[in-house]
Amino acid sequence: MRSYTVHHKDGEAADGAGFVFVKEGFCWPALFVPALWLLFRRHWLVLAGFLLFSFGLTRITADEPTFGFIIFIVQILIASEANDLRRWKLARHGYSLVGVAMGHGIDEAEWSFFHKYDGPLETRVPPAPSSGGGKPGWRPHLPERWHRRKPEPAPPHDLDVVGLFPRAGG
Repeated sequence: MRSYTVHHKDGEAADGAGFVFVKEGFCWPALFVPALWLLFRRHWLVLAGFLLFSFGLTRITADEPTFGFIIFIVQILIASEANDLRRWKLARHGYSLVGVAMGHGIDEAEWSFFHKYDGPLETRVPPAPSSGGGKPGWRPHLPERWHRRKPEPAPPHDLDVVGLFPRAGG
C-alpha cells in the first residue's frame, strides 16, 4: 500500500481540484530520465544545477570510467529526493500540507482521503429538504467521482436459498 501526502493551495476553492497528491518514496522516472522528469515537473533550478554538474563533470572526467558511475550516483540521489522536491516546490507556491492518504493506487488514496477529510471541503449551498443533522445550510461539496455509492437494496426474502447457508428470514 502506498502513502501520499495531500497538499492544498491556501485561499483556493476547495472543490477537489485544488488538491495535489504526492507519492512517498522513490521516483522511478526520475532515475531513468532525470533531466526530462525535472523538465516535466518544472524544477528549473534543479535542472540547471543537474545540467551544469553533468557538463562540468564531462569536461573534467572525459573518457574515464568514473564518469558513468558518478552520474549514476547523482541520478539515484535525484530519484530518491524527487518527491521531496515536488513538496518543496508546492510549499514555495503557497500549498500547505493538509493530510496523508493511503491506497493501492492514486484513485483509492483520493477516495479514502476525501471520505475522511473534515477540512475546507464545505461550501455554502441551500439546505436540502430532508437534511438530517449537521450544520444547517452546509454540506460537503465533492467532485462526482468521489461521491459515496448508494447501497444496493437487499433482495427479497421469498427467493429460494442457493448454497449451504440460508439467509435470515428465508
